Parts: sequence; structure tokens; C-alpha cells
Amino acid sequence: MNSHKSTLYILLSIILHSGCGDSAKTSEDDDQNISVRELPAIPSENVSVFTIKSDVFDKELLSNGILRAKEKAELKFTSQEIIRNINFRNGDRVSRGEAIASLETMKIENKVLQCKNSLLQARLNLQDVLIGQGYTLADSLSIPEETMNIARVKSGFEQAIADLKTAEYDLDKATISAPFDGIIANLYDKQFNYPTTTSFCTLINDRYFEAEFKVLESEISSVRRNDKVEVIPVSGGESFIGKVTAVNPQVNEKGLVEISALVENRKGLLFDGMNVNIKVKQEIRDCMVVPKSAVVIRSGRPVIFIHKDGRAIWKYVTLGHENSSCYTLLPMEDTVSEGDEVIFEGVLNLAHESPVIVKQ
Repeated sequence: MNSHKSTLYILLSIILHSGCGDSAKTSEDDDQNISVRELPAIPSENVSVFTIKSDVFDKELLSNGILRAKEKAELKFTSQEIIRNINFRNGDRVSRGEAIASLETMKIENKVLQCKNSLLQARLNLQDVLIGQGYTLADSLSIPEETMNIARVKSGFEQAIADLKTAEYDLDKATISAPFDGIIANLYDKQFNYPTTTSFCTLINDRYFEAEFKVLESEISSVRRNDKVEVIPVSGGESFIGKVTAVNPQVNEKGLVEISALVENRKGLLFDGMNVNIKVKQEIRDCMVVPKSAVVIRSGRPVIFIHKDGRAIWKYVTLGHENSSCYTLLPMEDTVSEGDEVIFEGVLNLAHESPVIVKQ
């Protein structure tokens, strides 16, 4: 009896164990199937590409500078008379020869008349001196030069000529005229007042400016006359293109060399004395150039991605020259070739062979 119960118990245990084992195995298989079904598909990244080719690279040297007018004149009156007319204001444009302002001229005209009379009197005195020496003005060609010079000085004739020239000059300068086309600046005097002892106004030719800046002596080999420069006002706004016109062949006590560049003032947006940022550019030809946005760091090395058959292909590169927006690529085996489509937007989340969609 006891033996029969023991046999029955063993059989029952085997049946139960087999059932539990199959159930556990089925549950594990179901879990795996569920996990496989629930794995999300890797989404495609939207990217922008460009076809790389051999191109010109602008090597840049950065500096700060200040703008100086290429033509600039401090205009002033030579006489202290009341200002009669002021025809322009600060910021007005004038053409060469236009009258900017004028003085009352009655006293100056009287001075010219007095000087003419004095010259006539000095001429009579000169004749008297020459007669005293045994000569007349009719003999002037035969009079010894030294004797004639002494007579002209002794009679006051030389001084009378000088006084008349000065008076006529003051009369001419009683009207300030523009010596060149330009714009009026620093005009502060008022009509019906005496002019100040300093300049009456400043005339600036603002069509062209010279950008004055300095570079380190170690960088001077990177700057040559006629190099292209980009001038950007510190206050912001659009940039202006010019070229290097002069390199001062001297290093100052701070180890700096002075450079000048000529820039055209398009649209009148530049001003004399304006602070600017300078980029000196040298063209290096036959370079593989990529924008900085195309380069990312992976495993501590620079990498770019090539678009091929809807996937991003990871390529290690070696960087060469750098400017504010681009790198050049040094030649390497199994890397970028002309005609490859380089991804330059949407690269941050890419891995090797990530699916991508090129923006149209």
C-alpha cells in the first residue's frame, strides 16, 4: 500500500513539473516576440548637402581698426569779421567750389584799397630813391640788381606789395568754398557772430575711407599690398570690401605693424573715426573647403558625413586652414573626394550609416 502511494506521488510530480516547464518556456517566447514587435524604427534625419569640389579658400587674419577719411580738410576764415552767410549745416553735402559761408567784407575791401594807395606811394618813394642814386625807373633794366633791391626795400615798395597781397588774400578767403566734394561736419558757429579762432567746419570726402589697423610682427608675412579686406562696423550691420594699400615698414615698441586699407563707403553708412573689425583675406586656390557646420568631433577626432544611398557615411578628416566660417581638408586616403555630397546641416545626431532624407 505504501509502495503504491509512493509510485503515484512520483508520477504526479513528473506531470506537474513538465507542465510548468512548458508554461515557462511559452511565456519567455511570448516576451521575446513582444519585445521584437515593440522596438521602434530608427527615424531618418532631415539633412542638407552640398557637392564638394576644389575651390578657393579665404585665409583670414583678424584685427581691430578705425576709419579715417581719405580726404579731410579743416576750413577756417583768415579774418575776424562778422559772419554774413552760412549756407549749409552739419551733414549737408557740398560740391567742389560751392560757397559754404562768407564774412562781411566792407573792412577787408577798405583794407585792399588802402594797400593799393600805399603801393602807389611806395612807387613814388622808389623813384625818389633811384633818382638819388642817379637812376630813374625807365633805367630799371640797367640798374644793378643789388642797388635795385636796396632801393625797393628802402622806399617801402616791397612791404607795400606784401601788404596788398595779404589784403587780397583775406578778401578771397572771406568766402569759404569747398575744395572738393564732401560732407560738412563740426560746424558750430552762428550767423551774425564772429568766427571762433579754431576751424569753422570740417569737410570730409566720405566716398572712400582708409581703415587703419595693426597686426603682430609675427603675422606681417600674411599681409600683402592689394590683399582683400572685409570691414565690419563694431556697431553691426553689413560688411564692406576693400584692399590693403600700405604696409608701414616699421615695428613699433609694442611689436605691432601699421596697415592701411582703402574701402568704398557704399550707401553712406561709414563715418570718419568709426571703430571697425578687420578681416584680411588671402586667396588659397585648389582647396577642399567645407563649412564648419559640417565638422563634428567623434572619438576625439574631426569627422564629416557623406550622403550615399540615403545613409550618412562617417569619414575621418584632417583639418588644414581655418577662417570664421570654413575649414580646408588635407589630403587623406579613403576620405572625401570631389563630387561627394557632404552633409552640413543636421549632423549633430548622426552616426555611421544613419538613415537620412536630403532636404529639397
